Amino acid sequence: MSVRPGFARKSYLKTTLACLALVLLTLLIALASLRWLPEIVGPIVAVLCASVAICSAILACGGALVLSRYKRDSLGEPDIFLRLNRSRDPAAIKAAPAKRASRARRWLAKRLLGHDLIVGDLVEVKSWAEISATLDERGCLEQLPFMPEMLAMCGRRARIFRSVHRIFDYRK
Repeated sequence: MSVRPGFARKSYLKTTLACLALVLLTLLIALASLRWLPEIVGPIVAVLCASVAICSAILACGGALVLSRYKRDSLGEPDIFLRLNRSRDPAAIKAAPAKRASRARRWLAKRLLGHDLIVGDLVEVKSWAEISATLDERGCLEQLPFMPEMLAMCGRRARIFRSVHRIFDYRK
């Protein structure tokens, strides 16, 4: 079974329009129920209709996003998520100028995080010999394992992209 080329786009368009129509209809029913139904029943019906309207609005927003992505793809433009995350591309991070952090920000980082490293700072990763000297017999430091893929970063200079404040170990 093959799918026609524009079938998915048409299906999303119909679903998005149906969801928008359902939002309007349920909001009208909610308002009418508050006005014309008895005191106890009216608000209950209005809350149920508002819940349906919220769910339909979320589906309509998702459909609009998909339709936007289809349109960008048909125009040959980059995907919206790739465009929004362009600053996180390794080449963009490497080419970006170093950010200057104020003394107050570094002081705050030192007090809250225990170090004064800020995103954008240039750091040098310790050599394998220095790191291995800190690891226990299982290859861990404070129960955090050193993984083989980390070896490639040893001894290199890198720019801080993000900092970790908390690690959750779900094995325990």
